[in-house]
Order: sequence, then C-alpha cells, then structure tokens
Amino acid sequence: GIFAKCKNLESCILPDTLETIGSYAFIGCSALLGINLPSSLKTIGDAAFSDCTAFTSIDFPSSITAIGSNAFKGCTSLEIDDLALPNLTSIGNGAFMNVKIRRISNLGKLASIIDASESGYTLGDRNILEEIILPETMTEIG
Repeated sequence: GIFAKCKNLESCILPDTLETIGSYAFIGCSALLGINLPSSLKTIGDAAFSDCTAFTSIDFPSSITAIGSNAFKGCTSLEIDDLALPNLTSIGNGAFMNVKIRRISNLGKLASIIDASESGYTLGDRNILEEIILPETMTEIG
C-alpha cells in the first residue's frame, strides 16, 4: 500500500524494469487518471488500483501473467474496449468489478474463472460486456 489513498496523485511514471505492482499499491488514489504499465510488468497484486475512480484508460502489456483479486475493483470510470492478456495464467475474484469492458478477446493461458463471492464479477460490468472469446486452455468456469 505504498501510495494508498494519495487523494491528489494524478499521475505516476513507472520504471521500464518493473515486474510487480504489489497489493494495495495505489488503492483509493481517487485522482489518478491512468498509468502506463511497463512492458516488463508480470504481476498486478490484490486491490492494486481498487477505487481509483478517476482512472479512464489503461494499456496492458502482453507480459502480464497474473492479476490479483479486486485489482481494478471500483474503477468506475475505466473503459476497456478489448481486454487482451495473451500470457495471463491467473486472475483473482472481482479483478475488474465495475469496470466497463466491451470485449474480451484473449485471456492467454487462463485455465479457470471462478467468482468465490456473490459479488465477484471478475470480468467487469455485466451490463457492458458484448463479446468474450475464451482460450483453449480453459477447463473451468465458475
């Protein structure tokens, strides 16, 4: 939670060598408009960007393999036209809860999607999602 609840933080430049954004790193940074994720990034921890309500866009590098629970939960201004994560192997409950995702075209090597909680909504705002293409590696849908 290194930058947790920095209410006036609008931007952050991450180094090109960054591989992990830890749990709660930017939770509640309500003025954060977006962030450029480096191509070296592999892991986004639990609730890393949760409740960043001003977040409007994000570009995910293809290097991401894991997204933690509630990573982008409550990012109500965030809109993703096409979620494509070709190397994804795990995604946590509620990772994109309340996020406007229109299309999911590539979830990489993901084997299962399970929402353990009643309000998990791992893959975004269900009123917005128009299309999803599940990977051949998928063995379980909760």
